[in-house]
Amino acid sequence: MKKFETLKLNKQIVKSILNEKFKEPTPIQKAIIPPILNFLDVIGIAQTGTGKTAAYMLPLIHNITRNKSSYEKRSCKSLVLLPTRELATQVYENAKKFSKFLSIRVTLIVGGMKPTPQLKSVEKGVDIIIATPGRLLDHINTKGIDLVNTTSIVLDEADQMLDLGFFPAIKKVYKNLPKKKQSVFISATMLKPVRALANEFLVDPEEINLSPRATPIKKIRQMIIFVNKEAKLEKLADVIEEEKIYQAIIFTKTKIGADKLALALKKNKIKASALHGDKRQGQRNKILKDFKKGVLNFLVATDVAARGIDIEDISFVINYDMPMQAEIYVHRVGRTARAGKSGVAI
Repeated sequence: MKKFETLKLNKQIVKSILNEKFKEPTPIQKAIIPPILNFLDVIGIAQTGTGKTAAYMLPLIHNITRNKSSYEKRSCKSLVLLPTRELATQVYENAKKFSKFLSIRVTLIVGGMKPTPQLKSVEKGVDIIIATPGRLLDHINTKGIDLVNTTSIVLDEADQMLDLGFFPAIKKVYKNLPKKKQSVFISATMLKPVRALANEFLVDPEEINLSPRATPIKKIRQMIIFVNKEAKLEKLADVIEEEKIYQAIIFTKTKIGADKLALALKKNKIKASALHGDKRQGQRNKILKDFKKGVLNFLVATDVAARGIDIEDISFVINYDMPMQAEIYVHRVGRTARAGKSGVAI
């Protein structure tokens, strides 16, 4: 059994891992921690719920403990980019946990929040910036953040980050990075066109693919219900009652669809709220907090909003609208059966 101690991580990092009740590294952690420690470019692909955040964050923090360079004003040593504010916040919280016993400066740069406190947090220089691309570029354009001393960059949810919506922003960020740097791309899937785009940023990368096909993990029981479109809402209410579903994430194709479904569920005396990009950040934070605490029973979400969100003990995922791609389906149903637990996808 390979323990975290054998991965040659800083003792204080290992202490923080054990403090979080991590027992042993997952396959993706065993595979990509060593090449990241060796400052290689890496592509890491593994199914959702397999510990990918720790897989890159632990060696990133370790490498910072070895980086004896002084802090530069408005700069960072490492940069982690994510597609959504919620995911960035989640990774930020993990980074703080994993560096609990170290003097590591970590800051969060996302939209929907006042820019001044964010700029103040990086004024004296930091170790890690965790950011969404849009807000990061805003600060780069106003000279509030300088990436000239950034030696490592991680793209989490890389397949989506390299999709057409984010690709121009990623290119702009890379133009502001030094020529010599380490790039780490992490994802649950990597379609061929996206992999081709990745080649623009990576130099002779070590590729670790533990999820070669778009398949959900085995502990997810999958069900399909055939129903006419006009009967979907009534059937959903029936399924919630029949399956005794206390809490679930329900996926819709559009933001409008999410709002309409959440409202319809409320009329049926079912506690539900929609989560999508048109909500203010304060609203999104409250909805997620209520859902995690069990105050809110059903989260009606679009794909981007729920991307990578790690909420413990979600037993059910319901696809109210089916996605067009198998990879998106895998991401959706991966919100359940996390950390070795089982789940149901309907």
